[in-house]
Amino acid sequence: MMYGSLQVRTGTAQRIRASREQVARGATWVFFNRHPEWLERYGERGLQLGFEDACFHVDFLSSAIEAGEVSAFVEYVSWAKGMLESRGIAAEFLAENISQLGVEIAIHLDPSEKQHLLEFVDAGLLACTRPSLPTHGITNRAANVYMQVLQAGNRSAALNIAKECVANGHGVAQVYLEVLQPAMYEIGRLWETNRITVAREHMATAITQYVMAQLFPMLCPSPTAKRGNAVVVGVQGELHQLGALMVSDLLESEGWFVRFLGSNVPQAGILDVIKQENATLLGISTTLLTNMPKALELIKSARNNFPGIRIIVGGAAFKSSGELWKEAGADHFASDLKAVISLT
Repeated sequence: MMYGSLQVRTGTAQRIRASREQVARGATWVFFNRHPEWLERYGERGLQLGFEDACFHVDFLSSAIEAGEVSAFVEYVSWAKGMLESRGIAAEFLAENISQLGVEIAIHLDPSEKQHLLEFVDAGLLACTRPSLPTHGITNRAANVYMQVLQAGNRSAALNIAKECVANGHGVAQVYLEVLQPAMYEIGRLWETNRITVAREHMATAITQYVMAQLFPMLCPSPTAKRGNAVVVGVQGELHQLGALMVSDLLESEGWFVRFLGSNVPQAGILDVIKQENATLLGISTTLLTNMPKALELIKSARNNFPGIRIIVGGAAFKSSGELWKEAGADHFASDLKAVISLT
């Protein structure tokens, strides 16, 4: 249930953020004083990690309060619970930490704000008592939590979520497919419906590019034989390149040698690289319908100059254009990252 105006909620969230380190430090000290065996077992490093986790909890709590969505904090707590349980840490310790954070935060709020804070804390504590459901893949929960930190602009939190998925045994490619891609789809939808600004959308894109850069060294190539040379590009006039970059990374993981040219690239330059690299696969990303003429020209020129090359197209513009890709002479249309991998 949403409470108060955005101005009121933002004021509360800002007060919580202003006291973030003080609150996290206080809750961490209380926890380690109650459980001295933790300090004996983990030492100063454990104390520092406990402080960082507490900061992480405060970040999510403040963002959920600002959004006015209790469910957002419940989603985060459920994710954190599963992550900690996978490392042998019982949910009761997470509940204890959240409860103490509530106590510490309340010191900095007025009476009406304390009541709203309690609603979020109680919901988080209830989430700690619910059994975790077994899963063979990355759940939507991780993608939802990742999307929340994108909106909050928390780069380090976004990276931590992605790394936790990898630490829990999920491949980097799976993180791309099940966390980064759906989260960015939702960010795009929020921008299209005017629920977030273009600045927020750009921020989310920049954070995801940063996360991808950190994950890329862990993206192990396929053990199969080299599959060929590929060129992936956004045509001239195209300013969006995140999807094409994801495609490039995943193609490399499948054994392709990829030249990612970025976006807004003149046609002549693209054709030169195809020739220089002796590419057998061309990936074309087109987001805006206004750039479709350039994409169609590139398909035609690539087909005329390199008759044997395979051409895969993707992006929102092709998705909304029916079977235009077939008429243009492309070999395949990929609606998402999973489709790209299946087609190659």
